[in-house]
Amino acid sequence: MSRANIPSRWRTALVILATANAVALCLQPLLAILFLNGFHSAFPIHGAGARTAATLAFLCGIVATLTERQGITPKWLSLAFFVQFLVDALQFKLGETAFREIHFLLGILLLIGGWALAVRVCRQPLPPT
Repeated sequence: MSRANIPSRWRTALVILATANAVALCLQPLLAILFLNGFHSAFPIHGAGARTAATLAFLCGIVATLTERQGITPKWLSLAFFVQFLVDALQFKLGETAFREIHFLLGILLLIGGWALAVRVCRQPLPPT
């Protein structure tokens, strides 16, 4: 696919996906608090939220790669989303194996990093037409 064939609405898709990713990451601590306070039916929802956040990070990486080829986003952005995907997958596995301390630390880093990436994507200026 050449640069001329990539529609400009990919940037809008990236903004939507990055924002949804940041919101999904924000819901994770709330679901964890519910689970830790005895609302045990929140645990499967917490796991589903982790899979959703990881999937959104992966999709953001793909769309960021497409917009990077258009010259809309910087080259490091797609790599940052793929790193976030890998950290998300690692954190998910650590949560399943009860390494809570590392799981909590990675969760905080993911929350901060996800919001920083979303802000960076949303503040990215449009290229001149």
